[in-house]
Amino acid sequence: MQAPNSLQVWAISADAAERLSLRRRMDTRLRYEGLLAQVSGLCPARCRSAIRCGRPVDLVVMLCPGDDGLALARELRAAYPRCGILWGSDRDDAIHAWRADVDYFFLLSERDLLWQAGLRLWETWRALELQVKENSV
Repeated sequence: MQAPNSLQVWAISADAAERLSLRRRMDTRLRYEGLLAQVSGLCPARCRSAIRCGRPVDLVVMLCPGDDGLALARELRAAYPRCGILWGSDRDDAIHAWRADVDYFFLLSERDLLWQAGLRLWETWRALELQVKENSV
């Protein structure tokens, strides 16, 4: 059961061990930042199923290489225009990521440092967005 007002975060990878590791690291990082989050580990197929069901999500970190990762990034952006998407691929798909409106792209060879950098950028963006909302009320 998810806590009310908690962030919904998806850690996506086709590899089960990598997915579990990513989910744990994200959960630890978000707790360290004081964010209440429900982090779910999903394979690409289950992610697509969650999209079709309209399951809510605030942030996605994908370790999905190649064309499948690009297609999934496009599907996520179409279904969740305000969701943060951090995508790691095994090839330099930066231009494709930009065209798919991915918020942060990194190469899987540099994943340990770069997904965390992307997460810090997303946290900053979210804090600024919340500040703007508070000031406009």
